Amino acid sequence: MRRVQAWGDELRPLAAHADVVVAMTGVLFEHPWLADLRAAGVFIVADAYDPVLFEVLAGHTATAEPERSNRITDAAVRMCDPLRWADMVLCATTSQRHLLLGVLAAHGRLGAAAYDHDPRLASVVAEVGFGLPAQPPLAPAAGTGPLRGPHGPFSDDDTILLWGGGLWDWLDPVTLVQAVAACDNPSVKAFFMAGSHPTPTVPDMAMVQRARAAAAAAGIDATGTGQVLFADRWIAYGERAGYLCDADVGVSLAPDHVETTFAYRTRVLDYLWASLPVVCSSGDDLAALVERHELGVVVPPGDVEALVRAIGVVGDRGWYDVVRTRVASMATTVTWPTVAGPLRDFCREPRTLLSEPPTPTPDPVSSGVSRRVLSGIRRRLVQP
Repeated sequence: MRRVQAWGDELRPLAAHADVVVAMTGVLFEHPWLADLRAAGVFIVADAYDPVLFEVLAGHTATAEPERSNRITDAAVRMCDPLRWADMVLCATTSQRHLLLGVLAAHGRLGAAAYDHDPRLASVVAEVGFGLPAQPPLAPAAGTGPLRGPHGPFSDDDTILLWGGGLWDWLDPVTLVQAVAACDNPSVKAFFMAGSHPTPTVPDMAMVQRARAAAAAAGIDATGTGQVLFADRWIAYGERAGYLCDADVGVSLAPDHVETTFAYRTRVLDYLWASLPVVCSSGDDLAALVERHELGVVVPPGDVEALVRAIGVVGDRGWYDVVRTRVASMATTVTWPTVAGPLRDFCREPRTLLSEPPTPTPDPVSSGVSRRVLSGIRRRLVQP
């Protein structure tokens, strides 16, 4: 296997010699020439696990018009347009599958061939979420972890609640800060792994300051009791195991909005990988998994009192040990060899079951947003 990095026109010779190209919908949108390769026998798989439209809807409520509408339009087309010509679509959850089947239906791509092959249409929109390594994370040697002991900010006796990902505007870290302040237990600590994103085009979001301000106001940040701490840098993917192994519980919270409905919180998979019981808010598919298999505690969105009670439950050692065993068992069912099965099957025998979309009637008034208009939107978005 050869691994290379390329962008733009550098991708053309690589893609031209491929049998199957797998790319996120945003990448396919930026490289529409990939559609032309289908005539040469290259099959295109659109990875649509991240329905970015809903992140933009929830994350830009404070953005002024017309920029907000431009961003929403751009996100919608990036998410949906490549599904006009992909040969297969990947998603992460059942909710996402239903959404994407609707998009394909709107594009006129669900026909007899797809249905006769598989009445569930799982062959054209397949659930392939993120997988876990086959082996659990290797815990750091005693006294060398990043969170506990002589080199960490917390003691061995603390209960560490880990926020294992970004402080995005569509999430709810503030409720965790408020719950730590309200639980009246100085040994309960929370650590947020979210530093500034390493990609320069991804700015710090307003939620970063909101969460930090909430901790400072409660007197539990680094200048106060130190019960809530924030990473001062982005924790690299290869470093995350040490933080996971030093923690007691993984936390994932989000408001009750449409982004949550279609979300796939990959941080929760990391918690399973490290056998961490999960405390999360309800509303997304992984929260339903946690509740169904009793892998932790699921609380209503934004409910500080319920979260305080959940933190108290975690302190029950008998409960904790049983749940940790369940989590470790569940992790073995979502490893890469297992979850990638539908994609592996497609690559072994690639085929096009989706119907070709009907040719639209050129009509600048009714045919929707043209690529020329979208190019103008992108230019406006990147202007300083």
